Amino acid sequence: MTLSHNIVKMLEYCTGGTLQDSNIYPPWICFMCIKQLEICFRFLKRYDLAQKEFEASHNQFQEESSDFQSALLDEDGKVEKRICHANLSTNAEFSETSISSKQNTLEPSAVQAPISEYSSSEGTTFGYRDSSQEPGVSLEGARNSYVDVVCSICNKTFLTGKGLNLHLKLYHKQKNISLGQ
Repeated sequence: MTLSHNIVKMLEYCTGGTLQDSNIYPPWICFMCIKQLEICFRFLKRYDLAQKEFEASHNQFQEESSDFQSALLDEDGKVEKRICHANLSTNAEFSETSISSKQNTLEPSAVQAPISEYSSSEGTTFGYRDSSQEPGVSLEGARNSYVDVVCSICNKTFLTGKGLNLHLKLYHKQKNISLGQ
């Protein structure tokens, strides 16, 4: 297959006509036009392929939904009402038996860990109260123990001096920086 044969195929595909009997196209084509023709050809090929895939999946969806709707229709063509009533007493008995069976499967040597082991070492508790923690100590007090560094120009607070130095260099264009508070 020659290059000119490929160009003819691409032109026919993109325009939808044949070039054999047509005099509307020039006998010569430039390199840039060939590149644009290739781009157009690839796009149209992908578009047609995507269109075919969409139509196939749409038809499959229509068939599945019609099967589902026909399963819900009664003999008259009306939608059946299907209501499921739950028996609460049966559900409660089932949950009680499942809980008791889970408790019976625990080994006798297995002991629950005390709640104090669930807290982190830094004193923060994630939903659990540490029994060894003193009453009156809160997380807010621990956060206030950090020294915040304040920018003297714009009064923004930073957790570290490095953060303040970077802020002063970038926003205030200062090179000699001192942490005067």
